[in-house]
Amino acid sequence: MIAYKVLVPYPEDKALNLFQETILKLYQSGRKTAEYISNKLLIHEELVSFIIKELIERQLLTTEGLLTESGQAILSELQEPYNMKTGYIFYDVINKSYWDTFIFDEEFQYVSCGHGHDKRRFEYGDVGNPRKQLAVVIKSDLSEYPEDPTNIEILTVCIKHKRRMKTLEQGGYLPEGGINRLPKNLGKVKFLGEKFPVYTATFLFMPNDLNNKSFWQVCHPFKGGTSQMLRENLDQLKEASNQSFLKEEISDIVNEAFRVSQIEIDGLEDDKNKEASSFLKDVLSEQITSYPSVYKKLLDLYHVVKELNHLHADSNRGKTYEEIQTKMREYIRTSHETLEDALLIVKQANDDYFNHRYLTKDAYKNGEILSVFAEQCGFKNHETNPLIQRFLSVKKGSVLYAGESKELSSLVAVHLLMAKEISEHPFWKLGEKIPQLLLFFSHLKTKRNKSSHSSGVEFHFKNEEMLFAKVMYVISMLLSNLDFHYEKDFTFQPSEEDERSIDQKLYYFAENEIYKKVGTVVQAFPQIQSLLVDVEYSKLKKKNSFLVEATRVMEELLTALGKKTVIEEARMHVQKKATDNLSYLRKPIQLLGFEFEIEQLPDSFINVNPNKIINSFRDFENSVLSAKLYAILFSVTMKETELIKELARDIPQFIQLAVKISDQRGHGNVTVTEEVRQEISQQLYEVVIKLLPIYKKYQVG
Repeated sequence: MIAYKVLVPYPEDKALNLFQETILKLYQSGRKTAEYISNKLLIHEELVSFIIKELIERQLLTTEGLLTESGQAILSELQEPYNMKTGYIFYDVINKSYWDTFIFDEEFQYVSCGHGHDKRRFEYGDVGNPRKQLAVVIKSDLSEYPEDPTNIEILTVCIKHKRRMKTLEQGGYLPEGGINRLPKNLGKVKFLGEKFPVYTATFLFMPNDLNNKSFWQVCHPFKGGTSQMLRENLDQLKEASNQSFLKEEISDIVNEAFRVSQIEIDGLEDDKNKEASSFLKDVLSEQITSYPSVYKKLLDLYHVVKELNHLHADSNRGKTYEEIQTKMREYIRTSHETLEDALLIVKQANDDYFNHRYLTKDAYKNGEILSVFAEQCGFKNHETNPLIQRFLSVKKGSVLYAGESKELSSLVAVHLLMAKEISEHPFWKLGEKIPQLLLFFSHLKTKRNKSSHSSGVEFHFKNEEMLFAKVMYVISMLLSNLDFHYEKDFTFQPSEEDERSIDQKLYYFAENEIYKKVGTVVQAFPQIQSLLVDVEYSKLKKKNSFLVEATRVMEELLTALGKKTVIEEARMHVQKKATDNLSYLRKPIQLLGFEFEIEQLPDSFINVNPNKIINSFRDFENSVLSAKLYAILFSVTMKETELIKELARDIPQFIQLAVKISDQRGHGNVTVTEEVRQEISQQLYEVVIKLLPIYKKYQVG
């Protein structure tokens, strides 16, 4: 590697964490309640209240919910805080790129190293107690230095280093790769002219948890976990003719792991696990021991379920409640991890078929694409499709590095992409046997996340008693050469608790969809906003109430409009014969600019009882949709207003849509086809998008 000494504006920690910043921004947009913020961010109201209290104590927010000058100042900062630092960045001459590492000048250290062409011995550890290590030398060509780093390259390295270290400190995983925005403060960056070649030491190893015995790892050379990028480089490099020692070293590590793994497997067959081992072999066959990581976790699950059964048999529930909750959290987390391990094994067996060309930089778009692949595999989503789509809305980087993060959604995404390439992939069989599997995965991930919080979340063993069986059944189809023999019946249909969770998630999804489809202007009309969310929710869940909800939206729109336009004297023009009303209205309504072809109107609207129309002038708010519309039409023929002219000019289809919804609604709950629901909702949203700015302009509603 080449070390370059540089001067950079190194980013410091932000004054606010993500939650504090988000909540402060919500208050900046207007006064909010803890309950409102809790619903928007999908976090506990108690946590929101705690953060609000913190912001008040830091004098960033007043008790009335207004930002202080200090609060405004923090949010108005255009640049991240930074200090000028000198240090080193490192260019890898083998893979022709910079490492995501910045070492401060005062932290740059050397170690003593011997000489040697293929191997060298170096010392590390304490000065008074040094340790010696023989290392393989990766040969590289230093006959020519690369071009000096540009300001963008230098600052990009620093930002990536800062992010990587912060993520690792928080226990997370950050994929190696680029950043998606141009670094700031480029003018302050300076290469100080000093550069020199260095060797850096790293460490090859096999994981000690038995996960995939042949999958060796390599440490990041500048601390902080493993490096998939370096592993891939070394995997290619070991085949070069001048790197024979590297290939031998990797081969020795893998062979030793095979020997150690078998010893550990044998160690699992002790007295404690004899009963559990016998059970697993009866259910899944002897071949389950061929997958040590999964086998070990299934043994753990067996013991957890056995303990939960004992705890429930105890009549003194008060004494065992906390123990049950602790065990339930362990039960859910271990089930989740077991499935992740199984998915990881299948992934590594099929890595040659992984093709990420379908993925985009947009996680939401990825969710849409992967949902289609899931349908093709047989995972039928139907009304829960939004939840599946959210579960599969993963970032491209997370999918590319799913082997390192071992995150359930990313691993499932990997397998859907693989199944797209090969018909023998186990997801095809799983789609046939368990069409609800992805919904099951989604619920399990949600429960796993909840289990990480020790308070405020309660789990019931009765609801999860068959989770162990479900995990084994999925594994029996994921991993090769396994059977499944289980006496009790079980289903992957959601429990009542899961159904309630589905309803809540679908409602939040509907709320987000309205923001996306209609825009933020709807927030100025909370009643209309709420009714639109009900329309979207009814498309997903309560399909027989869709027309009822669409009618309520149109009634609310007409009620608001009527308050500005309806003139009681206009009732004098209502004709005695129902069919004569449209003949009277036709010409003036068309002159205003509305689409109003009597021949295209349904009989249900043509034949509205004149008495209903007359009564609507007296009790407009409680009138039915068709009568409200007639009252408005008769009124605007008497008095044209700028509001009506603008409405007719921008939304000429407004009357036709109101008539259409009124006719489709009929009487009672009417179920219409998916195609009709999509057509009516799209037309309704298009009208609302244009109508609400007009309402806002003329203070309607």
